[in-house]
Amino acid sequence: SKVELFGWLSITIYALFAMPRVRERSLLYDPGSAFGTAVARLVAWLDWLARFDIRRHDVASGTPSFVVVDRNGATASGLVGVARMARALPVLFPLSVPLLVMAKIFGRRDDGAAAKPAK
Repeated sequence: SKVELFGWLSITIYALFAMPRVRERSLLYDPGSAFGTAVARLVAWLDWLARFDIRRHDVASGTPSFVVVDRNGATASGLVGVARMARALPVLFPLSVPLLVMAKIFGRRDDGAAAKPAK
């Protein structure tokens, strides 16, 4: 098959095997943040299976501009949050694993530096 067909076929198969539950995840975004608002609009546009309940969430300054709340109640923001969004959005699903790997690599650098024992 042609390469173009493979992309559409993978998205179609994803939609066929997706669990038919809607609004199980939440995206909380800061309406005062341009980035948070842009993320919310993008997710609303790409959420063809209605997996996210997108809500405004007024947060204190210094907190993330968006937070993803998963089905089990776990929260994530930043690159991990983007990876969790990609996992639930059909068109971004192929990017979910690379994004999660990148998040873990960058997270390990921060955790490794903080976890060094004092001499």
